[in-house]
Amino acid sequence: MVQRPHRDTGQARERADRVAGFLHRPRPPLVRARPRLWGLTSREGQACQAIGVTVLACWPTAAKDRGTARPRCHGRTTIDDEAGVPVNPSDWGLRPLVLDDVDAVHAVYSDPGTWRHLPAGVFTDRAQSVGLAERAERDWRDVGLGEWAVLVAGEVVGTGGAMPRDGWWNLGFRLAPRVWGHGLATWVASVGVGAAHRTREDWPVVARSLSSNPASGRVSELAGLELVHRAAFPDGLDRIVHADRPLEPDLLDAIVALG
Repeated sequence: MVQRPHRDTGQARERADRVAGFLHRPRPPLVRARPRLWGLTSREGQACQAIGVTVLACWPTAAKDRGTARPRCHGRTTIDDEAGVPVNPSDWGLRPLVLDDVDAVHAVYSDPGTWRHLPAGVFTDRAQSVGLAERAERDWRDVGLGEWAVLVAGEVVGTGGAMPRDGWWNLGFRLAPRVWGHGLATWVASVGVGAAHRTREDWPVVARSLSSNPASGRVSELAGLELVHRAAFPDGLDRIVHADRPLEPDLLDAIVALG
C-alpha cells in the first residue's frame, strides 16, 4: 500500500481558514469552488474530474494512522446532534447521489423540519426518495452531472447541486435542519453553478424559491445568480427566480409554471 504524506494540524487549520474566508466573500468565484468527495467508484471519480471537480483523498490524522487500510479524515468523524455541523469546511463533501443513499435521504426529506418553508413538500413515502436517487443516477449517466449527496464528516445530511432539466440547470439543495446556518448551502450551490458551467455552459442555471424562504434567495445570489423574476401567486407566496443570465420569455414562463 502506498503511504500518503502526513498533513499536520497546523496546515489543516490554515487550509480550513482559507476555505472559510473564501466562502464568506460576497460573490465567491465559481471556478475556484472545489468539493471534497468520499466513497467514489473509479467511474464516478472520473466523471467528477471530467467536469473540473477535484477529488481529494482522506488524509491520516496522526503518524500512527499512516498506512492503515482506511485512514481517518481530518476533523470530527461524526456530527454532534446538539452542536450541529462541524464548522470546519474541510469536513464537508459531495459525491454523486446513488440508490444506496435512499435511507439517509429519506430521513432528511421526510422530516417536517426540513420543509418548514414548504410543509406540503414533506416526503410521505420512501418511494419518493427512491425516485429521487434513480433520477440522479440517470442524470449522471446520461448528462454527466446530477444531484449530489451532501456529506458532513462522511455522513449524508442532504442533497443538492445542479440538476439537468429541459435545456437548463435547476440549482437546488435540501439539507437537514441541524446543518443549517454554517454556509454549507452556499458552498453546495457555488460548486453546483461551477460544475453546470463546465458541463453545459449554454444551459442557463436557474434557482427557484418562495418568499417564505428568503435565505434560499440569498444563497442563490451568493452563488453568483441574479434576480430575474418575482411574482405573487394566489396562495400568498411570491415565486422568485434567480438565474446566471437573462432567460427567454418562453423558458421563464415554463419555469414559473412549475410553482
